[in-house]
Amino acid sequence: MGTLKGYGAQVYDGDDADDDGPSFRNCGSGMLASHFSFLAGKLGEKGVIPMSHFGLEMVKPQPMNPANGSQHLHDAVHSGAVEIVSARGQGFGKDALRLLVRGKSDACTTLVIQAGTIFQHKDWVHKQNLMVIKTVKIKIGNGETVSHKINAHCMNVTCCCSSGEDMELTSFVYSGEALGVQGKIWKMFTQKITEGREANVTSKKHV
Repeated sequence: MGTLKGYGAQVYDGDDADDDGPSFRNCGSGMLASHFSFLAGKLGEKGVIPMSHFGLEMVKPQPMNPANGSQHLHDAVHSGAVEIVSARGQGFGKDALRLLVRGKSDACTTLVIQAGTIFQHKDWVHKQNLMVIKTVKIKIGNGETVSHKINAHCMNVTCCCSSGEDMELTSFVYSGEALGVQGKIWKMFTQKITEGREANVTSKKHV
């Protein structure tokens, strides 16, 4: 894997990836690492900047609440309770993330999408990655397909707005003080990307 995209997949998709990409439909994390590393001037480097440099954390598993059938999106996808049929970006702010999900379990009746959840573009489109602004709850039934528009921050101001491109759910989440204020999000990530020019890269699988 000698390309920046390849290194992103190597580090952050790991065992969840096969020859065609991540094994869970419309999920993946490596492209975000590759894109941010590119913006920080790391094209040609043998690795990507760790996403912790940008203030991002890996999502931690959270148990389903059996009392009300609520389950967080990441856990629901990985358990097979829910499938992401599609995710598309359309600008930023109000209704910027267009999510289509399908229920596959009787147990999960409420899908929770945590504030700070991040969606990446699938390939080198060089457009804005999106971050969910406030926690969203979606009612869903087994076999039911539900469409929902979600308010989302733009993460990288130097890139054009999304305009209907396919996106993927990443394993990253942001919970810092900038969440909820677009100007603060732009300022923080612009600063982190600038500082990333001096950051070391890694090609070691994230665990």
